[in-house]
Amino acid sequence: MAKVPNVSNLTLEQIQKLKTDLNKEETKKKRSQKSRLVTQLAGEIRRSGFTVEEIAHALLQKKGKAPAAKRAGTKRAAVNPAYVDPEDPNNTWTFKGRAPKWVEERMKAAGLDVRNREDKEQFRKKLKKV
Repeated sequence: MAKVPNVSNLTLEQIQKLKTDLNKEETKKKRSQKSRLVTQLAGEIRRSGFTVEEIAHALLQKKGKAPAAKRAGTKRAAVNPAYVDPEDPNNTWTFKGRAPKWVEERMKAAGLDVRNREDKEQFRKKLKKV
């Protein structure tokens, strides 16, 4: 390993320049190392009779993620609202996930806790069912 220079005698500007230079060098080294590793792994994968895509897909599935190409175009199905605000029909609520802002504000004004299931149920009874 190369000898580390004594930085205690350097000015702040010199230390900052050294730090910048080190960061640039680290980035170059990582890029080069990653490139060599990718080439090496791709060769090993092909020699094993698989494609890189097959292995990438298998690795991503172990993490519980679909490959980015498949994930990018998928959208969640729209959920129809279950409740409508009687004061403003533009405000709707599916009663799934986090309560919308307008629900939180109204519950707080009514002295109810949005995190409390019983309070949510009590508030939901005051809304119009769709």
